[in-house]
Amino acid sequence: MYVYSVRVQELHDSVIVLSSNGLPITVTYSCRYHPFANTLPSLHQQYGETYADTLVKPEVISALRGVIGNYRPEDIYARDEAGLLDEIFTALQANLTNHDVVIQDILIKELRLTEEIENAINNKLVQEQQSLAYEFRLKTEEAERQRKTIEAQGIRSFEDISHISMLKWRGIEATLELAKSANTKVIVVGPGENQMPIILGGK
Repeated sequence: MYVYSVRVQELHDSVIVLSSNGLPITVTYSCRYHPFANTLPSLHQQYGETYADTLVKPEVISALRGVIGNYRPEDIYARDEAGLLDEIFTALQANLTNHDVVIQDILIKELRLTEEIENAINNKLVQEQQSLAYEFRLKTEEAERQRKTIEAQGIRSFEDISHISMLKWRGIEATLELAKSANTKVIVVGPGENQMPIILGGK
């Protein structure tokens, strides 16, 4: 008599896979699975009690190599983890569709490159972020320059049309606002054309 557990079981291991540019990546994974109760005789005849090692593990490794092998290391590091796991899970399900085993889920516990490659990728990502930040600053400064240019052109047009300097116009506006207040004051306007009003005696 052979006894099989139909409860969810866990398989975990580490494997080395190659990225699309041939760099080795150590993947530590965990896979939860269980056999179909109704088709256990078929599973036993084909793979026996060690089906986890002879069926599940090779298919997990095949799915990992098939998916991760499509990416460069820096793309894997930048990729959304959930999206990567979905790809691996989909590939694994397709491989085990007719093999009397249900894959519950798969998790990647760790992705490791050699230390030199990890440092190189981290430096590249840092430089890319610095470059994006620099471009953002340039765009911000360019937008500010354009704003100031438009403002200066508006002031120039105003002065050409009104024949009043912007400084004098601001002084007139300020004088009008002060004149509307309830405080007692004396406003002295100089005799010169470009002289600003002087407010005295304000409380």
